Amino acid sequence: MAPERSRELWRHVVDGTFALEGPFTPERGHRVKAQAWFLDELLLAALKAEANVVDRTQDLIDRNPTPVVKVRMYRSGYSLLIHGDDQRTLGTGAIHFIDHDRAARQISTNHEQFTLAVPYHLLGYDPSAHPAVFSIGIDTPRGRILQAGLGLMLQEAQYLEQGDAAGLAAAVSGLLQGIVAGGMDSERDGPTRRARIAAMKVFIDKNLPDPDLGIDMLLKAFGASRATIYRDFAEDGGLQHYILTRRLQRAYRILSEAPQSRGAVQDAADRTGFATLAHFSRSFRDQFGERPSDVLGQWHQRDDRAQIGVGHAAGGSNPLPGPVAALQWAYKRFS
Repeated sequence: MAPERSRELWRHVVDGTFALEGPFTPERGHRVKAQAWFLDELLLAALKAEANVVDRTQDLIDRNPTPVVKVRMYRSGYSLLIHGDDQRTLGTGAIHFIDHDRAARQISTNHEQFTLAVPYHLLGYDPSAHPAVFSIGIDTPRGRILQAGLGLMLQEAQYLEQGDAAGLAAAVSGLLQGIVAGGMDSERDGPTRRARIAAMKVFIDKNLPDPDLGIDMLLKAFGASRATIYRDFAEDGGLQHYILTRRLQRAYRILSEAPQSRGAVQDAADRTGFATLAHFSRSFRDQFGERPSDVLGQWHQRDDRAQIGVGHAAGGSNPLPGPVAALQWAYKRFS
């Protein structure tokens, strides 16, 4: 496609996530070859792109917060990542961890890379204590293990059956938690406490359907004192607030991906541990400003929309090509 068209479409895809600047030379476009896979709560993307400059600005973060860490491996080329006064060169010699919800400017050469976006809670990442960017060299034991695991994940994703996605995501999340624990040291929290909090959050996610999920289950499973567990979740608004938030986030996803059907809202409430439909509906509206029925099935027709290219480029009337519409859907669905 013409350079102007490629820039227009890329801006349309990343709108709300990144601000895309003009090319280094006017005659060049912003050509990108991209693939994306959803594996439960993880997003895996493989990209081959021309030189570009993108900004993740604070106003974009405020409008569209997405608390994830991007785990990135480069196959070729490199990027200069600028966080305030800190500048890091990201390239092929390491695996890089980038907090997506801190303002940054990224200046890239022609490059090929793949990125795994991991929600904070699955990684045990705390933005108030951990660095915005850190790297693990692939010439270290941890780096070699992580490089092999991520490489195999990319291979498996291309042929994976839908039913196996959650299992692969859980395995990779566990690998990341163990491998990066030493790479996110902070002065405030010791590694034992961080590991305990991460393990409790994984436990909570696995047991969301259980209406009895709460402090007593955590006491039995982890042996920590009641005061310790409450203190561990203080920064999340308290244990019960954290459990309620995770239940609502899970319910939102269940509803948005479910087909329109009778009883779907009740099913989502049951699958996320709500004792009554009234409590679920009230909590859902308080959290998202919408009724559960408002989001039911909103992504169910995504494949048809992507195939026919429903949607229009910003400021124009030309429909989006099918693959571009699919990529745009991926960005919005993950957010």
